[in-house]
Amino acid sequence: MSKKPKTPWQRFLKYISSFGLACVVLFLFFILTLLGTLEQVEHGLYETQKRYFDSLFVWYDIGGVKLPLIPGVRLLMWVLFFNMLSAAILKMRKSWKGAGLLIAHLGILLLLVGGAIGLQFKHYGAMMIWEGDSSSEFESYTEWQLDVIAVDAEGKASEALVIPSNHIDRIGKSETRVFISDELPFDIVIHGREQNAMPIPAGAPMSASVEGKEIDGYKLMSMTAAKQAEQNLPGMYVSFSESGKSADSEAEAILWGGDVAPYTVEKEGKRWAVKLVKEKWKVPFEIKLRDFHFEYFPGTQRARVYRSDVTKIENEGERDVRISMNKPLRHRGYTFFQSSFGPSGADDKGDQRMYTVFAVMKNPADHWPLVSLIVSGVGLLIHFMIQLWDYLKKQQKTRSKEAV
Repeated sequence: MSKKPKTPWQRFLKYISSFGLACVVLFLFFILTLLGTLEQVEHGLYETQKRYFDSLFVWYDIGGVKLPLIPGVRLLMWVLFFNMLSAAILKMRKSWKGAGLLIAHLGILLLLVGGAIGLQFKHYGAMMIWEGDSSSEFESYTEWQLDVIAVDAEGKASEALVIPSNHIDRIGKSETRVFISDELPFDIVIHGREQNAMPIPAGAPMSASVEGKEIDGYKLMSMTAAKQAEQNLPGMYVSFSESGKSADSEAEAILWGGDVAPYTVEKEGKRWAVKLVKEKWKVPFEIKLRDFHFEYFPGTQRARVYRSDVTKIENEGERDVRISMNKPLRHRGYTFFQSSFGPSGADDKGDQRMYTVFAVMKNPADHWPLVSLIVSGVGLLIHFMIQLWDYLKKQQKTRSKEAV
C-alpha cells in the first residue's frame, strides 16, 4: 500500500505529476481545437488562433463582463510540460530499465519547449520582389507599428524610431497611451486604436453616427474586422505635445493604415514623418529575383506551376536558387515559401514583368519537432528492446525448468 502524501507540497507534486491531470489537459486540447475549428469559419484563422491558441485564457463576454472560462493552449502547454517533467522525475523507474521511457519523455518535453519558443519568438510575413529587383526585408501580414522618421532640409530621412506592434495592439478603443522618447522634442499621445477603420469626410451623412472628434475635415469610422486579418487597416487618433506636457496638444492627426503619405510634425525647426506601417524585419542577406515563371492549367486562370529563380547574395558570395511550390529555400534560420505572384490577370507567355511573393518565416525552433520525434523514437526503441530482452530471458528460464 502506497503512503498518502502528508504535506501540501507532497500533495501538489502528486497531483501535478498524475496521469489524470495529463488526461484532463489532453481533453481540453481536443475541446479547444474543436471550438477553434468551428469559430474559424466565422472569424477567420488569425483571430481564432489569437483567441484560443496564443492566449493563456479564452475570454467570453457574459452580460458585458469578460470572464476567462477556459484555459488557452499556451497555458495548457506549460501545464503538460510540468506534468510530464515531474512524472519523469518522480515516477520513472530509477534503473537502466526505465531509460527508454525517460528518453521518450525527454523528446516530448523538447517538442513542448520548441512550441513555446515558436509562439514567443517566430516572425511570419511576406516579401514581394519584382523581376530584376532585390530585397532583404519582409513585412508582417497582420501586425502594425508606428514609425517616426526625422527628415532634414534636403528631404533625407534618418533611421526610424519605432513604436512596436505589441505596444500598439494593447491599446483599446477608448484608451489613451503616451509614448515618450529622449530622441523626440514632443510626446506622442494615442487616443484609442481601431482594429479596422476608415477616415470619412465629416460632412458625409454617415459621419453623424461616428464617435470621435473631427480633424482636418475627417472622422475615423470603425469597421467590422475582416475575416482575413491581413485585410484590416487600423486607425487611431494621435496628438503631439511638448515633452512633459502631454495634456496640451499642439497638433492632432488621424493615422490610418491605408495612408499613402505620412503625417508631418514640425518642431524646433525640424520635421518628423509619422506613419502607421506593417511591422518589418531584416534578413541577413539579399534575395534578387532573376526570373519568374508560371503556367496555367489549360483553359483556366488557375496556376498549374509557378517558380522563382533567385540569387542569394551575402558576404560569402552569390548562389543561384530555385524556389517553387513545395520546395522552399531554407537558410540561416529563415524559410522562404513560394506564396503568390502578380500582377493579376497576367498571361503565361512571359512577355511582361512579373513579381513574386514569398511567405517568409523565422522560427528559432524550426527543427525542434524533428529532433523531438527522433529522440522519442529512439527512447521507445530502447524501451522495446529492453522489454524484448526481459521476455526472452523469461522464456529461456521457463524452457530450462521444463527441461529439468
